[in-house]
Amino acid sequence: MKVSQYFHPLFFSVYPVLYLYARHQGTINHADVVLPLLVCFISAAAVLLLFRVLSGDGIKASLSVTVLCFAMFTFGSFDSLLFASAATHSGRTFWFPLLWVIANTAAVVLVMKSRADNSKAHGFLNFMALAMLLMSGGGILHTAIFFESAVRPAVSLQKGPEILSEEEKQKLPDVFYLILDGYARHDTLQRLYSFDNSDFMNFLSQSGFFIASQSYANYPQTYLSLASSLNSTRLDSLAEKFSDTNSVQPLVEMIQNNRLFETLKKWGYRTVAFSSGYSGTEIRTADVYISRSILGREFTDTLVNMTFLAALKLPFFDLSVSQADIHRERIRQTLQEIPELAFAEPVCVFAHIICPHPPFVFAADGKPLEQSGRFTLFDGNDWGSDKEAYRKFYTDQLLYLNRLVKQTVTDILKRPGRPKILVIQSDHGPGSKLDWQNIEKTDLKERFGILHAIYCSDGDYSRLYPEMTPLNTFRIILRRITGEKFESLPDRSFFAPWIGRYRFVEITEKLH
Repeated sequence: MKVSQYFHPLFFSVYPVLYLYARHQGTINHADVVLPLLVCFISAAAVLLLFRVLSGDGIKASLSVTVLCFAMFTFGSFDSLLFASAATHSGRTFWFPLLWVIANTAAVVLVMKSRADNSKAHGFLNFMALAMLLMSGGGILHTAIFFESAVRPAVSLQKGPEILSEEEKQKLPDVFYLILDGYARHDTLQRLYSFDNSDFMNFLSQSGFFIASQSYANYPQTYLSLASSLNSTRLDSLAEKFSDTNSVQPLVEMIQNNRLFETLKKWGYRTVAFSSGYSGTEIRTADVYISRSILGREFTDTLVNMTFLAALKLPFFDLSVSQADIHRERIRQTLQEIPELAFAEPVCVFAHIICPHPPFVFAADGKPLEQSGRFTLFDGNDWGSDKEAYRKFYTDQLLYLNRLVKQTVTDILKRPGRPKILVIQSDHGPGSKLDWQNIEKTDLKERFGILHAIYCSDGDYSRLYPEMTPLNTFRIILRRITGEKFESLPDRSFFAPWIGRYRFVEITEKLH
């Protein structure tokens, strides 16, 4: 048996995984790639063996499996290209997948029954597979070896105290940093969503929170926003250094090795991070990284959405429903477990909750929302064109999230022992009127207006102010904890397109 006879079908079965990994290199954990690689390879090998037995011809079996790989992994691209509008949704979910199955089944039957000499096609596919392997492997190695790391803008740090007495340690507050992704500011909800969020805002105020009621995000994307807030800095140096690239790797590096954790660890803090399912905010470098499932990862979900399986909407098989179930459970479980953390030393807890941001998985009462489309994290004009549907789904999901967050806040504030600092903040606002590539078509106040609430046990909010942005949140908090003089920076906001994300456009004056 010649190994080359089976090279191209086995390679094409794993190529989509390698392709995605190369595109997202530096933003995902290597472990997230292993399971998809094994599943794709073993599945292709099993089908290859079956076809080899049925046809008695290794070349026919190989060609047939390559056709199936093409059918499985290119469906998503053709589907998106042909049926991008909501108006063709019914055709998207039934007729096109059916025609796709018929066409590719016919192709496999023709190959299996062919009496022609297929050796030239077989050789050509082996050559293509080898070329693609060299290109993808070379690209991965080049990025790993030569890509410049982000240089985090300097934030002067003390070394931390040499020794802390037990009494001094007990005075250090536990710090909780909760990011509610895409949570709109109160006035945005009233203006665009006809939604009164007074009940939740009153709850926070009555619980002792300071509400930065006129706060805007510094940046409109999660990666940009968190790289800035976790490091208490603007991203001007990245704009100068990486303006010609769209890679998020420098931002992920800043998030993973952030100044907040670094500073507090020098003061004896234990850092804790919860899994978000979003590659860039999985801070596995924390002292304690909490993840309850290997499923529901951004990488796996993106891969699944490339396949034909994502199109199947059957009573007994619907991947989008399973993906939504995992997402719902992660949100509930994270908010439930945060108050239950118990360590002897002070803790700094970071949790990125992808809610009320799409995908919309909760009805207003918390019941599962029907998943009619694919499960994606798309927002703005990438989500779709039905703005009214977006706003309805958004406010329903926000209503249920409010219930979960209220319980989490109540349980945290009940915790005995050391003082507490709790920051509840959104990385950016929602995107019903967001156009990623056109600032003129974007409602900037919607996208940049954010929830920004801070609780301190001692009730001293003398340094806080209504217009403060996330950039300054931990400059002020770290000054309280460490005594170091972190000077506040100007509160400025910058629009960034999805393609060309480092080409910042200052919009501060447009917001005020």
